[in-house]
Amino acid sequence: MSKAPESVFVYEGESAGPRKLYKSFSAFCQANPPKPVKNIPAGSMSKVEKITWQDDLMGMFLLLVWPGCLLWIWFPIIWVVQNFLFNPFSLSAIFYLGVLLYAVFAPVRYWKAGVDSWVNFLMMRYFSFKGIFEEALKPESNAYILVAPPHGVFPFGNILTLLFFHTYTGFHFRGAGASVLYRIPIMRHVMTWMGCIDAGWSTMQRTLNNGHSVGLSTGGIAELFESSTDSETIIIKNRKGFVRMALATGSPLVPCYLFGNTHALKCLSGEKLQKFSRSIQASITFFWGRWGLPIAYRTPILGVMGRAIHVQKVEGTPDPELVDKIHAQFVEEIVALFDRYKGVYGWPNKTLIVK
Repeated sequence: MSKAPESVFVYEGESAGPRKLYKSFSAFCQANPPKPVKNIPAGSMSKVEKITWQDDLMGMFLLLVWPGCLLWIWFPIIWVVQNFLFNPFSLSAIFYLGVLLYAVFAPVRYWKAGVDSWVNFLMMRYFSFKGIFEEALKPESNAYILVAPPHGVFPFGNILTLLFFHTYTGFHFRGAGASVLYRIPIMRHVMTWMGCIDAGWSTMQRTLNNGHSVGLSTGGIAELFESSTDSETIIIKNRKGFVRMALATGSPLVPCYLFGNTHALKCLSGEKLQKFSRSIQASITFFWGRWGLPIAYRTPILGVMGRAIHVQKVEGTPDPELVDKIHAQFVEEIVALFDRYKGVYGWPNKTLIVK
């Protein structure tokens, strides 16, 4: 395990002062000198920022649309399919079916203007997003693999980190999501607009080889059911594909942790739901937030990024012992990150369970 840093780069949120945007992560770090870790007050990174009622209302509406669509989108889909089955020669039924097929299969492209829009800044304020970065990464010369657990019901922290790096620091990386999400209308559109990609091996490898960093959450589906008020749980012990990907591409691994991700929404759990979700490679459950609706609570999100673990590129199948060694080092760093910063998030007594 590497030695804990004495100073770190800190982003204190939208309310910390005038908004400043930078063309590169290096420029962001140069303009924001490292801050001694001991000078970050306990609990200071979990304060809820004040927002206007208009921002609060708009934030709730946007979250009801996305990712709330995961709950309500099925009703119009069922209506369209049912309408077509009972009236296959109706022009309206054919029209609506065509619209649905277009929404599911039509190509969608990355939308930079959308990512840089007011929606980005609104979501930063809604979740009181803050960041701690132990190292000034150099994405212009390295394609990194950022691994950021825990997943929670929905990876709000991962999305906010992607948006923050993109807009505030000019660090463009691709978020990796489950394949099934790219066949759900609205969900696929927003994810692709933000620059997210399929989490399949070939897509990620091609993205990294083209010089683009990738962010992912290893626990994914399984972690959805592991949230707790007394402890945090990450599923990573037997998840070693990201290490093999790093070795196959020579990409440095960056351990990250997202405090608050597991508390943004609540969900139903149970052994049967877990087994069924794993079998179809998609999270199947009912989730809720404010007023029982699929609207996330205003839970503060703190993204913590550790120092990169550099690896040598390996041609062919890597030695299992090498994979295990790097994986063990990575898990150790994740646990160390949690223990180092849980106090500044206001969780001094919480523990991290690794499964």
